[in-house]
Amino acid sequence: MIVKFLPRPSIPTVCPQCFLRCVLQTLEIATMDDGKIDPARAASFFAEERDGEDVVEIATVCAQRDEDNHCEMAYNFLKCLFSMEIERNNKKTQT
Repeated sequence: MIVKFLPRPSIPTVCPQCFLRCVLQTLEIATMDDGKIDPARAASFFAEERDGEDVVEIATVCAQRDEDNHCEMAYNFLKCLFSMEIERNNKKTQT
């Protein structure tokens, strides 16, 4: 259900963003000590949702974050990931 809400342009409060940070940390996709995202771990998790399709390339691009706030970093990573995936799927359906 969270997926429906991620492509929105912004989330005005910090609380939902910090919830996403907690989810990424719990899934071991991100480490909040150093604010790093593991694109391979993210890809393996999200590939299950996409019938094994490779998402390493997208996850690697989106994992290159420089936000100091880890809550914003988590939100922007997921926003990037899902936005790029939506864009990629739109291109596939148009061809």
